[in-house]
Amino acid sequence: MQACPRITSTTKSSGVAVREQSSRIDPIVAGLLLLTLILRIGMIVVDGERLQSDPDAYVRLGTMLSEGKGYCAADGHTPTAFRPVLYPILLAMPLAAGISAPIAVAGLNILAALIFVSAVWRLSLALGMNRTEATVAGLVAACDPMLTRYTTEPMTENVCAALLTLSVTFLIPFLQQALTSPPRRNLSKATAAGILLGLSALCRPIVLVCVVLMTVTMMLIQWRETSRQPAKRFRPTAWMVFPAIVAAITVSPWIIRNAVQFHALIPATSHGGYTLLLGNNRVFYNEVVSGESSVWDGASLARWQTDLHDQMESSGIDVTKEQAVDQWMYARARQEIKLHPREFSKAILLRWKRFWALTPTSANQSVPRLLLNVVGFWYGLLGIGLLMGLVAWRRHPSLWLMLSAAASFLLVHSFYWTNTRMRAPLTGILVVISVAGWFRLRQRLSGTVPPAE
Repeated sequence: MQACPRITSTTKSSGVAVREQSSRIDPIVAGLLLLTLILRIGMIVVDGERLQSDPDAYVRLGTMLSEGKGYCAADGHTPTAFRPVLYPILLAMPLAAGISAPIAVAGLNILAALIFVSAVWRLSLALGMNRTEATVAGLVAACDPMLTRYTTEPMTENVCAALLTLSVTFLIPFLQQALTSPPRRNLSKATAAGILLGLSALCRPIVLVCVVLMTVTMMLIQWRETSRQPAKRFRPTAWMVFPAIVAAITVSPWIIRNAVQFHALIPATSHGGYTLLLGNNRVFYNEVVSGESSVWDGASLARWQTDLHDQMESSGIDVTKEQAVDQWMYARARQEIKLHPREFSKAILLRWKRFWALTPTSANQSVPRLLLNVVGFWYGLLGIGLLMGLVAWRRHPSLWLMLSAAASFLLVHSFYWTNTRMRAPLTGILVVISVAGWFRLRQRLSGTVPPAE
């Protein structure tokens, strides 16, 4: 990899070059997209039965939207905010046109995968990587086992990974150019990044935390770079909030709708309490955190859910009221954490382990051991490259922006229920850093690392 680009007066011209290059169809990009398409279609051929499933009720929600019933619970008339709204809306459009649910799900996930791979290519170039390095990053993104696996399920992994990666491709040039020129001159990039971040949050609410941490990081970077010019420090630093403002505006229709329907502030969803309690309760602590089982047995989980329902009814909670249930579960989770601080600390370590696991943790033993070993080897190589990339880019401001995104995910999932697929939206960021790390190691071994490094 070339030397990490320093923020100089040439940054603007290099950004123009990237824009000109990305404005026409690149044969390499076309090849990457074709590979992505082939792999996704292959997954559908092998595992297409999952297209009939609906584990998170996104297909049901999308179907009701397509039929004009609104965003409602299973009864067809009670408003819900239990799931984020973007994925069902995207499904509703082809469903309304008469396309079957399996084809709509497959089409949406494949389209998201194509956008994701092209975004990884763009992000690599924006960070100063050459075409060879960008091509390798695109190949790794196209072949990612986790995102390929979730092509066949109506879930948000591919869509959120595409939106978040694409948002960073606009956010990084905005930050880089803001370090050498007034940020208000680059508000088009900030606007695009904010819209994409808002859409990402409507797909995975955790991105709201991501927006906050990335905004703080950009302000700190900008403040540090302008610290030698006290008279200009406040105004350019304040402009770093602009993408967050655009993201908030993008999310605002959902917040307003929830305020009207539930008479409460619900910026994300109404099942955060359940997700927090799911990972912090005495049964999970006893059987998994302090027990011998690596996964929570399905029968035990079902019994716990039934007991939970009975406890809410005995406490006078109307289980049909999402907000009341959510608040009750948040209170119960806080109580469990307070009563079991040692187990809670161990559970945090377990969640970190699951978040960064090389292979998914699942009670399903139908996956061949050889395939699991291949996946583990793949992510092991990615992890090694990631560590090398962190060292190689430690002085690169853009690295800290990307790390703030990863830190937000890890922070939230230190407390809430966690498994390996929770890191899926970060795949593009992790791939680019990892590929950069491997190329930097190759340069060091060959003695071709630029003197600036």
